[in-house]
Amino acid sequence: MLHPPVLDLSLPLFVPPVPFDTVVEIRYSSLASLIFLIWDICVTFDQEVEFIWKQHARFPVKWLFLFVRYWAVVIQTLIFLTATGGITNIGLRADQCETWYSFQSFATQSLTIAVEMILMLRVYALYNRSRAMRILMLAILAIEVAFVVPVYVIYVPRVKYGIQCSATTTQDSKALFVSISTASILIQFILSGFTLVKTAGAIKSGWGRTPVMIILMRDGSWVFLIQFGAMMLNAIHTVQVGPIKGHIVFTWFWAILSFSRRVVSSSTSTPQARKCLQEIDEDDAVPESLVKAIPTTLTYPPANPLTTL
Repeated sequence: MLHPPVLDLSLPLFVPPVPFDTVVEIRYSSLASLIFLIWDICVTFDQEVEFIWKQHARFPVKWLFLFVRYWAVVIQTLIFLTATGGITNIGLRADQCETWYSFQSFATQSLTIAVEMILMLRVYALYNRSRAMRILMLAILAIEVAFVVPVYVIYVPRVKYGIQCSATTTQDSKALFVSISTASILIQFILSGFTLVKTAGAIKSGWGRTPVMIILMRDGSWVFLIQFGAMMLNAIHTVQVGPIKGHIVFTWFWAILSFSRRVVSSSTSTPQARKCLQEIDEDDAVPESLVKAIPTTLTYPPANPLTTL
């Protein structure tokens, strides 16, 4: 006598099939963000060779720069390949979705921290490489890591997954997203505040209209607005619109992080900027360490037309 098959509930469940129009939308978004990153690299590659590759190996920003730039490309490539076939066409098991989501979380956090470290080195240089500022920056970084690691450990296993292994909107996924975003935004506010305090002192000293002062204020504002806007846009789409739209916006987050890394250090390594700094009198507000730090902690020329907007 034949018996109907029994569903083994102990086996991992599969993510529901992906509608064709959703697949196309995700593929286009993944491809567009990847092309943007590759284009950004191509139009500035000659100056990367000139201003980054020639820096000494002991300079941390050299490796932070290269990590943020090319790690973002690796992530975007993997997302694009995942969205265009192979694994996603045959379905992902729930445990595979958790592994993939964990990787994306790690990749995003590593890029975010790398960009923040570049900003911290910028603040450190602005404050004349003060020992107190160095300790403070390291403390902020350590507190962030000590906060986000438990958040990921607690909430990632609780996340429920839908189409394309995107996190569905639940209380746990909201708590994860809000916690990580709040930590990053808070650090951005702190670093921006330190920068504004220093630039305000420079303005009072009478050189607030110099090209370097304008560059420092412009680039600091750029990176804060870009990252803050990206996080808010991602939050709105993830929580209000739905996980699919949030996933599509999220594919651009790595590109935005990589681009903002270059914006924060654009223009300040040009010969004109360094010459301007070197001509400033010793009694002026800008610290001498900033002049020495230009090729290392603020390295990148404004080759991309977007940085001159």
